[in-house]
Amino acid sequence: MESSSRYPGDYLTLFEYLTEARLQKLVLEDAAVYATVSSLAQGGHWKKALDILEGVMMTNDFIPDEETLMTLLGCCARAAPLAGPVNDDEDEALVRSLALMEKVGVDNWTAPLLNEVIGLTARMGDLEKAEQMIDNAMLNGNRIKFGTFNTVAAACMKFGDGDRASEILEMRDFL
Repeated sequence: MESSSRYPGDYLTLFEYLTEARLQKLVLEDAAVYATVSSLAQGGHWKKALDILEGVMMTNDFIPDEETLMTLLGCCARAAPLAGPVNDDEDEALVRSLALMEKVGVDNWTAPLLNEVIGLTARMGDLEKAEQMIDNAMLNGNRIKFGTFNTVAAACMKFGDGDRASEILEMRDFL
């Protein structure tokens, strides 16, 4: 996703502007929030991006756009690599991004967001739920990407469920 060309500039400057606007209790355009969250996430500051987005969602009836969510979820997913033990930082990235998606509401999930959430759910070790989400998505006519099947299968292997990994890959190959 090419969000960086949409939001050029220094993410720390954006953060400073957002902080000043909040202190002055200014009402910000959605685009300002999107730009700040995306820029912070892409700059490796996914915690601060999540803080801002969660804060705006709590104080307003604010639903972020798909591009901002995809950028943020992608950065959180990269903060928690699939291989190796999950440390507290990686665990926080997954838990908070899934909690954010629950706040956004499943009715607002597009197919790309659904694929991200399925992958994050599997990375958290909730393999049964990830498999159930794949089944439900396919029943509802949503397209599940090959990469999502691979992520879920890799998570199954990581958490010692080789049989489920085989089932997931068979599902993928059937499509």
